[in-house]
Amino acid sequence: MNEGMTVAVTGGASGIGLAVAKTMAAKGCPVVIGDLDVAGLEAAKEEISVMAKGSISTYEVDVTSEEQVEGFIAAADSGESRLGCLVTCAAIYRTCAFDELDGETWDATANVNLRGTVLAAAAASRRMRDGEGGSIVLFSSIDSLISEPATAAYSAAKAAINSIARSMAVDLSKHKIAVNAIAPGWVLTPMTEEDLTGMPESAFAVVNPLLRAARPEEIAEVVRYLALDAPAFLTGSTLFVDGGQSAMAPMPA
Repeated sequence: MNEGMTVAVTGGASGIGLAVAKTMAAKGCPVVIGDLDVAGLEAAKEEISVMAKGSISTYEVDVTSEEQVEGFIAAADSGESRLGCLVTCAAIYRTCAFDELDGETWDATANVNLRGTVLAAAAASRRMRDGEGGSIVLFSSIDSLISEPATAAYSAAKAAINSIARSMAVDLSKHKIAVNAIAPGWVLTPMTEEDLTGMPESAFAVVNPLLRAARPEEIAEVVRYLALDAPAFLTGSTLFVDGGQSAMAPMPA
C-alpha cells in the first residue's frame, strides 16, 4: 500500500477496529470506518478527528449485505484517494455448547464473521486489482487454532478465515495485493469485557507468558506494519498475536 491511500475498516466503531482506525489516521492515511452502530460511528469520528492527520469518514454498513458492502467499499475508493487497505474487524462472539447448537446461532455467527469478511475482501480486491494493488488484513482469532468451551461456531468461522487468507494470496498476488490474517489472543475490548471484568491477575498465569491481555493498540500496530511497512513477500500468512498463548503449554498449579 502506498502512503496516503485510503484505509477501510469494518467494525471500526469500537474495540480493535477503532484502534486500527486511530492508528492509521495518526499515520496520515484517509480512513473510512464502517459499522452498524451509528452512534458509535459518530463518537469514533469525533474522537479520531482530533488527532487524525488524514481525513476520517464513516459509513453505516451491515457486512452480511452484499449491496451495503459494495457501497461501503465504493465510498472508500472514491474521491482523491484510492483504496489501499481493507481491515475486516466486524465480528460477533456467541458462546453455545455444541450439543445445544442450532441453525440460528450457526448462521448468525458464520454470516457476520465469515460471510461479512469474504464479501468485504472480495469487493476490495476488485477495486485494488483495477488500481495500484494494496493490502488486505483479515481478522481471525486464536480460536482458529485452539478450542475453548462453547465456541464451535466462532472457532470454525475464524479457522475458515485463515484458509481464505491463503487462497486470496494465491489468487491476488499477481495484482500486487498482499493478504494476511491476524489471530489475536485475549484483547481488552467491549466484546471481552464481560469475560475479563473481575478476573484476578493470577488467572493469566496459565493463559500466556506475558500474564495479561493485549491492549487494542498493540494489535493495531501489527495492522499498521502489514499495511505500510511489511515486504511484499509477506502474504498468505496468519500472524498469531497472542502474547505467546499458542506457544505455551499450561503447567499444573
